[in-house]
Amino acid sequence: MKKLSMASAGFKLSPTARLKYNSGKREPRELKSLLVGAVTITAIFGCLPKSVQAASLGSFDQIYTFGDSASDNGNTFKATAGLLPPSPPYYEGRYSNGPVWVEDLASKLDVPLTDLAFAGATTGQSNVLNQQFSLNLPGVQQQIDSFTAAHPSANSKALYIVWAGFNDYLGGGATSNTETVENLSTAVKSLNEAGAKNIMVPNLPDLGKYPVTTNTPNAPLLSTLSKKHNSDLAQALANLSQAPGSDINIISFDVNSLFSAAIDQPENFGFTNVTDACFNTTTLNVCSNPDQYLSWDGLHVTARAQEVLAESAFSALSSNSPSKSVPEPTSTLGVLAFGAAALMVQKLGSLLSR
Repeated sequence: MKKLSMASAGFKLSPTARLKYNSGKREPRELKSLLVGAVTITAIFGCLPKSVQAASLGSFDQIYTFGDSASDNGNTFKATAGLLPPSPPYYEGRYSNGPVWVEDLASKLDVPLTDLAFAGATTGQSNVLNQQFSLNLPGVQQQIDSFTAAHPSANSKALYIVWAGFNDYLGGGATSNTETVENLSTAVKSLNEAGAKNIMVPNLPDLGKYPVTTNTPNAPLLSTLSKKHNSDLAQALANLSQAPGSDINIISFDVNSLFSAAIDQPENFGFTNVTDACFNTTTLNVCSNPDQYLSWDGLHVTARAQEVLAESAFSALSSNSPSKSVPEPTSTLGVLAFGAAALMVQKLGSLLSR
């Protein structure tokens, strides 16, 4: 596949659009107490059943991640020979201006990360990028099928993360939660049957409150779908953990409540803008202060918000636990590319306004 440059795509970047991610350590923003509180919010997921909470966990020695662009650390970029997402302004193949949250989490846990997530993945076999760009990228179920085929005896000491659903509703047009939740339940079950014991399953933020969706006629529907998705997912995960003979430890991560808190009280997270995107995919301009924005491009979050996600996930895993040992589970963001990708955001906007 020919690599698409900004010039060949007909785009000219402003000087600010060539923003490089600053990988240096940032000063804490007094988030510790806030994040510890955020990971214990039970507004959507609530607490998992006692049988799951009582599960004994050892130390993690690796992370495996399955999902979409929210967790993709460059797989789609490599599969498309650097076409999606164009970098810069995207950071080295990530759908953000810096590392994605699972990279930050792996760094915090000091364990290697095997990232199998691909942008555009739905919870099933399909990938919303395939038809539009004539690609052959996997959905989450394909990711897991490939993994279990290669690892019939999965590492029981690893942390497995399955986060998806964005593209079912935003890119796939799903108006019901049933199939999406069933797919996620099947994904968790497949991993467990292969030997995975510790599986983190984040829920979804309010999809009706994204910059690209919030002022569209479909915003109320997306908000309703998000709420129902999270409720049904929590029940499905509870059913899995309560099944006779279950040895699975499902760690729920309430991203919905975390992002609601960031939108309602942005100053607590160091954000000054939670309504606009830092990178305008129409004008191609990039804001000068991305760390103060929640949203990177209208559908994905900034590197700073990725850090907030990682810190919150880390708190859920490590609170009241030494070293890398994980505590009892505590209740605790999809498709964009630029050039070709920016067209997707614009297309989504037109669909949502119908």
